[in-house]
Amino acid sequence: MSKKREVYPGIEISEDDYPFLEELEEKILHILEKKNKVLIAVVGNPGCGKSTFGKFVRKFGFKSIKASEIVVIDDDVMSREHLFNLFRTKIKIDSSKPDELKPFFQYISDRKKIIFYINSKPYKRISKADIILELELDENSRKERLKKRVTDKNKFNFLINSSSEIKNLKFEYKINGCVK
Repeated sequence: MSKKREVYPGIEISEDDYPFLEELEEKILHILEKKNKVLIAVVGNPGCGKSTFGKFVRKFGFKSIKASEIVVIDDDVMSREHLFNLFRTKIKIDSSKPDELKPFFQYISDRKKIIFYINSKPYKRISKADIILELELDENSRKERLKKRVTDKNKFNFLINSSSEIKNLKFEYKINGCVK
């Protein structure tokens, strides 16, 4: 059993909450043998834990991949560290058409090898990814998470009935990850 770590105030998770981490790391390392950077599209229904997972890997990395090598773009917002991770700024770049995330590249240093793009419908911004990570959570847990986040009933109903899509997105590997 791995150590629990706080990712949001009052929310602790561990590697055990993500049983697919080893497979994901293996695929990332395989791709890095051929390329300088890896793009991973993280998809899943609203409330399944995409953003929490993104924050987890950005803060803690993997066994053989340092957090300093990872950048996370979550729904068009990238968090960027400054002064040895002492503080962060957020960069938001909206796009109404596919741009392959190019506007973000000017802010991504060469030491960043892994780019996680988190979005329920990534095909609206990118046409390809090296890896698709499709996260799932049991429906009751997903509803409970959304109830904590959303107080407006119409928005809650919209989110609970929304689903992720990877329409025509090209990829080398697809990993289905069940979040605990």
